[in-house]
Amino acid sequence: MTFIEPNKQKFRINLFAAFFAVLFLAEAVFSIIAYSQSVSLDHLIAKQQEAVEEIRTKNASLKNQVYSLLDLEDADLLVSKLGLVKERRPDYLARN
Repeated sequence: MTFIEPNKQKFRINLFAAFFAVLFLAEAVFSIIAYSQSVSLDHLIAKQQEAVEEIRTKNASLKNQVYSLLDLEDADLLVSKLGLVKERRPDYLARN
C-alpha cells in the first residue's frame, strides 16, 4: 500500500499569506489612527489660532485705552476731570 503525504510547502504558503494579511490589516488600522490624530491636531491648532487672534485683538484694545489715558494732549482734561489743582509754586520744590 502506498501512502501519499500532503505537500508541506502548501501549508507554509498559507502561513506566509496569513502573516502578510495580518500585517496589512495592522498597517491599515494604524494608518487610520494616525490620520484621525492628524485631523484632530489640525482642528486643535485652528482653535488655538482663533484664540490667539482674539487675545491679540483684546490686547490692542487695552493698549489703545492705556495710550489714550497717558496722552499728554488731554492732560488738562484729565486734571479737571479728577478735580486736581495746579499749583504755581509747590512747597516741595522750594529751596530752604
